[in-house]
Amino acid sequence: MSPQIETISGYSREELSIKWREFFTDNPVNTESQQYAEEAIRTGERQHAYEYEFYKKDGSTILFEVNETPIKDMDGNFLGFVGVARILLNTIN
Repeated sequence: MSPQIETISGYSREELSIKWREFFTDNPVNTESQQYAEEAIRTGERQHAYEYEFYKKDGSTILFEVNETPIKDMDGNFLGFVGVARILLNTIN
């Protein structure tokens, strides 16, 4: 993760790496997006862009558009994602 995410979200990269699902809002877009991410993990294939909304540390919300590609090892096992997140909406608490 880019160090910029700490400035944007208020959370450390470590917090986001470990607890990222805990920060999701109840926006239905998160359920759909999680399905795309799980499909990418399962198949190893890139999915189309999707959105996530989560709570920033100050309680406001932020909506990202995420473009990511799964990374696999030589045996085809999922290792992680490489991608870009673009801010679509940043609310103020």
